[in-house]
Amino acid sequence: MKVLRYTQAMVDEFVRAGYWTHETFYDSYARNARELPDREALVDSRHRVTWCQACDLVDAIATAWVQAGIPQERAHRHSGTQQRVRLSGACSG
Repeated sequence: MKVLRYTQAMVDEFVRAGYWTHETFYDSYARNARELPDREALVDSRHRVTWCQACDLVDAIATAWVQAGIPQERAHRHSGTQQRVRLSGACSG
């Protein structure tokens, strides 16, 4: 698989064009948890997770990582980018 690297000029153009924002996955989850707390965020054949529950799970993952010794700034950064994979695993587990 070829890794695509974005230059700062590319990032700036994507943001300027509205394709990208500075919002993180966690920002999106937190906003949806505030605005749509009881709406379903993740569903599989055995589980249903609301936006509020999903955000709480991501917070719990980041807290557990910090308690395990991962520096807070890394735990929070990675919890936002890894949350969909981890929450999908939690829902299917």
